Amino acid sequence: MDITSPFKSEIFRPLVTLVIPGAVALAPYILVVSYYFPQVVTFWNEHPSAFVAILVVCVVATGLFLENLGSTIEWNVFDEILDRRDSSHKSDWEEYLQLWLMDEVVGQRYLRQSLIRMKFELSMIPSLFFFLCGLLWANRLHHIWQTSRFIWLAAVVLILIALMVVEAFRSATNLARTRSLIITASKSRPGYTRTSA
Repeated sequence: MDITSPFKSEIFRPLVTLVIPGAVALAPYILVVSYYFPQVVTFWNEHPSAFVAILVVCVVATGLFLENLGSTIEWNVFDEILDRRDSSHKSDWEEYLQLWLMDEVVGQRYLRQSLIRMKFELSMIPSLFFFLCGLLWANRLHHIWQTSRFIWLAAVVLILIALMVVEAFRSATNLARTRSLIITASKSRPGYTRTSA
């Protein structure tokens, strides 16, 4: 039995970029739905396996939606900023996509690991926003926290959102630099080829 198998990229990437952000975003809405539809709680108690299966599908679907929102942030915000800072940003990205590499460059492995981290950070930005909205709604219905405590909680979540934005932008900058290094290294190797555009 391979103990490290859950941490390989085939399993780790969807867990980190889809399941965690999807679960965070949906968590408070379970309380909201149970308030408006008490039958949901009954269904949960009578059919826990079916409820968990439905919840898992909802979490993954939400994770896919959040990943798309994160990609939109990357393309429409981060790539535009990076392109203004370095005019070769988009051309490097296009050239990187056209590379033919016989052997894997060390930077490519690093690029994949950094990409997983950035996708997580980008997905967590809208996830935490929806989480905060759900907490507000659930608190209005169930009066879980006093107003002053909820303000502190909201401030913590907003700080986490800001940190995710900063870290995601740092990751995007790092990815751009790494792609540029891989292109430079590939050009210096004998037999460098590039597909025709």
